[in-house]
Amino acid sequence: MHTINDEKIIEIEKRRPARPVSVEALVRSENLMKVRDRHTAWQQASITADKNPSPANRHALSIAQDAHYEFQAQIIHEFAAVRGWLVAKHPFSVDQLKQARHARHFPADFGGFSYDCSSFDHPEWFRWPGKPYRPAAIAVHVYAKNFDACQVVADREGLNFEELPWSWYWPCETLAGVYTRGGT
Repeated sequence: MHTINDEKIIEIEKRRPARPVSVEALVRSENLMKVRDRHTAWQQASITADKNPSPANRHALSIAQDAHYEFQAQIIHEFAAVRGWLVAKHPFSVDQLKQARHARHFPADFGGFSYDCSSFDHPEWFRWPGKPYRPAAIAVHVYAKNFDACQVVADREGLNFEELPWSWYWPCETLAGVYTRGGT
């Protein structure tokens, strides 16, 4: 089991490149600790329920999991709002993002992504507000030591890639970044 302690968070934060202070940065540390705590509680409840699958332990696991997912959703919506985006109800393809095309017209728009998990894992889709709700960005949370594979995909696809200071998916275990339309 991975445990996330304060020393590891500090180590991760020191390795991140310095960024200008933003609304995101102001809430980063507080939210990072909250996500970490909820994730750890979920892990502990899961271990307890696996060892002793009593109704009470299964219920505790359900509560911990719900708390974790609720807070994740709150952070995702805050992240989108700070950037002027909406959380997308439906995924869209990389081609749709590149072309700022809201509708799916081509077979590739309906298929899965052919990228490996070092560049495209645990994606979350964001759209611009107002009809026709064009694609704005795709956030990813990757299990990697750096963003090299993400930058390769961005260069190949003509996208911009921005490294985020931390991942709300699994803090200290995944890196987060955002693909946006190239030239924007």
